[in-house]
Amino acid sequence: MRSQLSLRNPAVIIVAYISIVIGMFAIGAYYYVNTLKVRVATETARSFDASLVTIQDFYSNEIVPRATNAGIELSHDYHQTENTIPFPATFTMDVGNQFERTVPGLNATLYSSAPFPWRQDRKLDAFEKESIDNLSVNPDSAFIRVEDRDGRPTLRYASAVILKESCVGCHNLPKFRFGNTWQVGDFRGVRQISVPLPQSVDLDYEFYAISGSFMLIAALIGGAIVFPLVVRLDASLAESLALTSELETRNRELQEQSEAKDAFLANMSHELRTPLNAILGFSDMLRNQVFGPLGNEKYNEYIEGIHRGGKHLQLMIEDLLDLSRIERGELPLTESEIKLSDLWSEVETLTRSTKIGVSGISLTGDFPSSLPRLRADNRALSQILINLIMNAVQHSSGTEIKVNANVEDGGIVIRVCDDGVGIAAEDIIHLRDRFYRGDKSRLNAEGGLGIGLSLVDVFVSLHGGSLEVESKPGDGASFIVRFPSSRTIAAT
Repeated sequence: MRSQLSLRNPAVIIVAYISIVIGMFAIGAYYYVNTLKVRVATETARSFDASLVTIQDFYSNEIVPRATNAGIELSHDYHQTENTIPFPATFTMDVGNQFERTVPGLNATLYSSAPFPWRQDRKLDAFEKESIDNLSVNPDSAFIRVEDRDGRPTLRYASAVILKESCVGCHNLPKFRFGNTWQVGDFRGVRQISVPLPQSVDLDYEFYAISGSFMLIAALIGGAIVFPLVVRLDASLAESLALTSELETRNRELQEQSEAKDAFLANMSHELRTPLNAILGFSDMLRNQVFGPLGNEKYNEYIEGIHRGGKHLQLMIEDLLDLSRIERGELPLTESEIKLSDLWSEVETLTRSTKIGVSGISLTGDFPSSLPRLRADNRALSQILINLIMNAVQHSSGTEIKVNANVEDGGIVIRVCDDGVGIAAEDIIHLRDRFYRGDKSRLNAEGGLGIGLSLVDVFVSLHGGSLEVESKPGDGASFIVRFPSSRTIAAT
């Protein structure tokens, strides 16, 4: 009874803790995603606004003078009046509103506290009145607000309309002057862009559900393994037999959990790739500043961290998928003739986008273009190199990794060498074991699963090759992959 009570309370605490973590994750992710939506909409509106200004300037400076010189008049009602073209402001609004045919809710409009006669009956709403008051004082800063319009969150982006030289003459006509003498640089009104926020809420909810389920199941499986068994030192022979029976039952349960884990990882890895691709895609857009500068330089550092973490998680998910396919016997090779120098360029780019990019470790490769081609599965060969490199990054504690390829006895040999602490003899015999991590790994590794080298061994074996390890403590480690000569494609 005492043993049962000692286990129940920690279980309740762990479940409560995991629930709080999941809740905080969901709230933080929801806030971040919605903030990102506003940023995307803001950059879209800013680009749209700049485009309209460019179009209007071209129309005012090029089209209007040619038309007036040809005797064509300007009109706000040009649809109903023959031999007329629209005023620049009318033209701008009509161009902006054309976009709503493609994206509902995306449009542009102009308004002013001194509107033209044909627009004086238009009533300004609260946002429009506030934008006029704000921009008349601060014309260099946009006035932005997110509001619900027709049941959908919409960003309203307002910028000041400043009179230019091409505009002053028309605005100073008696019927448009309104008691003013307009000059270049005067605030004339407001140009507003409405942009509906991106609708990706369904994907967000799916991400929360998958992540929450994964964390909960992992916690339960981990709890069942971590909880210590209470061993009675004064047990009799009968108690020992009972304990043996209990351990056998527990082993069967762990075996069942292991099988359930394998099925779970295979399915969950597939499901995680969809939100992960979204994270990598959005972070890559932010890294490249697709919609304009981010502002504070600190954001670039955070975004790089998000992208590196996403890339690292992507590699881990691919490893889990490969492990699941191997266990199910569903990993056939798709072979082609591979030029190793080209493959190395791809692998180097990918590994530098993960931890190695900030680890301070030097990575060099020697893959001469004169090497013969290798008949192999391109993806499997990439995984061999990536896992060997990442293994060296995570476990070697060294400063340099060298990768090279050459031909020995007619077969291609690839070596991945580091100058780190080396591998203990008792660890070398277990390196191919799944989920095995040596003592140094437990102390120094960040994020390894312990399956990278076992996958390398399987991929190499599928190609009929061999994996060798040469190391001694304090003198670095070398992983040598040898392919049979039958896979070497002679140069023609």
